[in-house]
Amino acid sequence: MRVRSAAFLFILASCVLSAAGEQLPVKTYTIADGLARDSVEDIRQDSHGFLWFCTAEGISRFDGYTFRNYGIAEGLPHRVVDAFVETRDGDHLFGTDNGLVEFNPDGPDKNGSYFTAIDLGGDHTVIALASGPDGTIWAGTTTGLFHLTKRDGLWLSELVDLHLEAGISSLMADPDGTVWGTDQYGLFRKLPYGIIIVISQCREPVGCYCFIWMAVAQRFCRSLFMRPGRRDRFVTLAFKISSPFVPATMVNKGAGNKYDCF
Repeated sequence: MRVRSAAFLFILASCVLSAAGEQLPVKTYTIADGLARDSVEDIRQDSHGFLWFCTAEGISRFDGYTFRNYGIAEGLPHRVVDAFVETRDGDHLFGTDNGLVEFNPDGPDKNGSYFTAIDLGGDHTVIALASGPDGTIWAGTTTGLFHLTKRDGLWLSELVDLHLEAGISSLMADPDGTVWGTDQYGLFRKLPYGIIIVISQCREPVGCYCFIWMAVAQRFCRSLFMRPGRRDRFVTLAFKISSPFVPATMVNKGAGNKYDCF
């Protein structure tokens, strides 16, 4: 999980150095400024403009001026929070080292909790979250991938059998409903109609393409995924991927057949 923090620092540095070729002012926020913990696992912006920081000591919401923190005292099941996603309906879900929770923006319940646990059928560390175009939520855990839908105000979860050897380390859902994910050993994708493809390296790429950037333990790896019609191809452009490796995070940055993922 520390690798994920490094990925965000890398992205921030890249944006700062590349913006109009100038060095932009950078403000560093720490616990001295109100951040719950200096170790940040995930950073996302919601539809209201708030920045949410998932840290090793709870959640920090930033409005541009101050931080509002939520921890175990506010109802989190674990102090380590790994992932955040906002659903199509505006619900805020957080993955922790002890399960998945939904945030109540209207205030605490009668027990003083701002969070409601979502049942995944056992104890799970939720590492990654993604929202599909149809409103489906995908939760990547140390034990596998979960598919979640909300009906009549209740979340229903289902474990997806991926036949992977390790837990999920990152997730991304693209506009056509395909779910991309990584585990300790590689990259996979689940197509909208259910077929799961574990992508391996191959040669002679042809056809249309998309770029995939993966943060790998101790290095960054730029790879190219091809869609040459019937056959899927995956080649490494910058670094040869060797096992084991730990992709940290991916973000959909493109449109159509072309994607940049971090």
